[in-house]
Amino acid sequence: MKKVTGIAILKRIKNSESWELKLPDEKRIISECLEQWHKTENAQAIELSFEIKSKFQFKSGSQLGYIHAAIYPTIIRSFRDWGNESPESKLIELLKDQNDFTEVVPDLDGCPRRIVKSLSTASKEEVSDFIDRLIRWAGEWAIKIETPEEYMKRLGIRKLK
Repeated sequence: MKKVTGIAILKRIKNSESWELKLPDEKRIISECLEQWHKTENAQAIELSFEIKSKFQFKSGSQLGYIHAAIYPTIIRSFRDWGNESPESKLIELLKDQNDFTEVVPDLDGCPRRIVKSLSTASKEEVSDFIDRLIRWAGEWAIKIETPEEYMKRLGIRKLK
C-alpha cells in the first residue's frame, strides 16, 4: 500500500485557546487517500499518522566555518598524503556519502534514489550531527580534527559571554 505524505500546520484560532490542523495540499491528500481506498479490497478505514518535527533552525555560520575551514581541509590533506588526488568537490561528496549525509529522492521514473545532501538546505541539527559523524569517521582513520575551541583559538576568535 502506498504511503500518502503531506505537511500539516497547527495554527491557533484567533481569540481562542483552541488549535486547528491545516493541510495546505488537502485536495491532493484526500485524492491520494481515496485512490488507495478504491485499490484496497474490503477497505474499512483510512489511517492517518502525523510525525511532529521541531521547527527548522538554520545552521550557524560557526558550524559552516568549522566544517569548511577546519574539518574538510584536514581530511582532504590526509587524502592527499595517501595519494588521492581527486578533486576536492568529489572528496567532499564522498565524505558526505560515507557519513550518511544523504537523502532519498525520486528519480524521473519515480524510483527512489539516494543522493548526498547540501549543507545549504540542511538544518542546524542535521549539520551538528554531520559534524559529529565526520569527527568520529576521521578518528577511525587516525585523522586528528581540531576541536571547535582549538579552531577558534587558532583564528583568534573569542567566545561571546
